[in-house]
Amino acid sequence: MRALRETSLAALLSHIKPLLYSPNIGDLHKLDALERVLKDHEGFRKAIVFVNRVIVVKALTKLLRKYKSIVIYGRTKMKIYTRRVFRKG
Repeated sequence: MRALRETSLAALLSHIKPLLYSPNIGDLHKLDALERVLKDHEGFRKAIVFVNRVIVVKALTKLLRKYKSIVIYGRTKMKIYTRRVFRKG
């Protein structure tokens, strides 16, 4: 895991970061539906799942470990990473 660059926005919002990992934050309300879709389509070897928050990506990666996820998100340096990702996938 690489260190995130400290930006002015990150510094401005740093006081709320602990809240993002709080157990009081809502659960992944579409997780059951996602798992059903992945199970019901057994003939497919790959799937693409789009989400709009990095924290959700991290949570899904942990919860769906058995699917051997490859994660690409906005912070990814595409030039360097793309070839490796698609070889692995």
